[in-house]
Amino acid sequence: MRTRERGPAPGTVVVVTGASSGIGRAVARAFAARGARLAVTARSADALDEVVRECAAAHDRAEAVAVPADVTDAAATARVAEAALARYGRIDVWVNAAGVGVLGRLDQVPPDDVRRLWEVNVLGVFHGVQAALPAMRRRGRGVVVNVSSLLGGAVEAPYQGPYAASKAALITLDEVLRQELALSGDHGIAVCTLLPTGVDTPFFQHAANRTGRRVRSLPAVATPERVATAVVRAAVRPRRRVAVGPGARLLPAAHALAPDLVRRVIRRRTESAYFGAPGTAPDTAGILHEPSGDTAAVSGGRHGRLRTAGRRAAGPPPWPSGPARWPASSGSAPDVLPRSPPAPPPDSPVFPPEEIAAMAQWNRLVEAPPEDVWSVLSDGRLYSRFVTGTHDTWEEDGEWPAPGAELGYVLKLGPKSYRGRTTSRICEPGRRLELEAKTDLGTARIAFRLEPWGDGTLVVVDEHPLRGPAARWHNTAVDVLTRWRHRSMLARLEEVATSREGRERGART
Repeated sequence: MRTRERGPAPGTVVVVTGASSGIGRAVARAFAARGARLAVTARSADALDEVVRECAAAHDRAEAVAVPADVTDAAATARVAEAALARYGRIDVWVNAAGVGVLGRLDQVPPDDVRRLWEVNVLGVFHGVQAALPAMRRRGRGVVVNVSSLLGGAVEAPYQGPYAASKAALITLDEVLRQELALSGDHGIAVCTLLPTGVDTPFFQHAANRTGRRVRSLPAVATPERVATAVVRAAVRPRRRVAVGPGARLLPAAHALAPDLVRRVIRRRTESAYFGAPGTAPDTAGILHEPSGDTAAVSGGRHGRLRTAGRRAAGPPPWPSGPARWPASSGSAPDVLPRSPPAPPPDSPVFPPEEIAAMAQWNRLVEAPPEDVWSVLSDGRLYSRFVTGTHDTWEEDGEWPAPGAELGYVLKLGPKSYRGRTTSRICEPGRRLELEAKTDLGTARIAFRLEPWGDGTLVVVDEHPLRGPAARWHNTAVDVLTRWRHRSMLARLEEVATSREGRERGART
């Protein structure tokens, strides 16, 4: 029976660029967890020191050495290879994960930004390849993994022209490199192009913003750990291209079959997602030209759902793990989310333990204090018209959201209308609201939880179907069916909570 290898053998020597945050840091952790010996590089020496400590603690055979360098400097990149060879004697895998971004129309982005972006995203990869190949050629084998993107590799989106073009250039560079290696007889050296979809990294916090408007990050569909796992597998079983993330294979196929339709959808989706939050913003260079003091995050806090093993166990719904590190003065998302919220009172359980396993969970970091978010949830009109979004009419029975109060509405789904009624079950002002929603389609329990986080609020939504078709399906199916509805709901909640005009508009409706 053929067994599938999940990762390289302990002792594999791996070099990772861009290892201080995002995909690069996740890749370093993933290799270290399998006992690899690493040389990690980025511009931030302090962040690299943290990565080295994380790698050393991940496996009893893992080692790591930090080599601060700017990949746009060919000599500095060569020194990274020299440090790896001096310490370990060889290089088995080289991962080019360093990358930066610029947001703005092509007529808005300064030429210096474009030049710098290409130096990092393209020239940095070129320098990495030149540094890695001599050592790999001497041994007759090796794997080069270059992190590109579906944005530029398969689809196009507005406001990221320079970034998408740089990622498209990597695909061409890799194809040429494969041909040249074949011509030179270096058949033992593999080149893998990684094509991830939207990944939950600090990309939007780190990117330069030249739009003049407040930019809200797109919802992510893949975690950095998922991408890192794909890189680790590519080190064992290299492929020319590896698409990572939900829709990574479907999207290029759809683009090939109906390019105009896909472009129109992406164009509208990008515009509404980027600029859904009102307000202007000053131009910022992000970390494009200089690293900031806080570049060590793996996650960007953008993943729409919280998935943990604890969701399958009895007890309160799970919360993300890890220590909280988000200064109150910061406007960016936290590096990691809180380990656990304050425990709810024992006499008011969130849900019975037997229902926890079937719960689907989503979250969003809202740039508004808890009282503003609660003012939307606790207003029957705002909740009906803006949070749920599809309610055509409403009526209020009781003082919403006091326990027992009800909201009646007509739910429109395409050409059909369904009557529904939502009843408040548990209300802890400013913190927790649990509801039971009944429609002709079925019944579900929904819980909102608010957690203060710096100047904003972490909003978590749990849903458990009680009756109807969804109640008979596995949680994965429920997750797929309700994913976009909940993401849209949380986006509307943020829009109203962050906009005084939006709340007043709802009150007048």
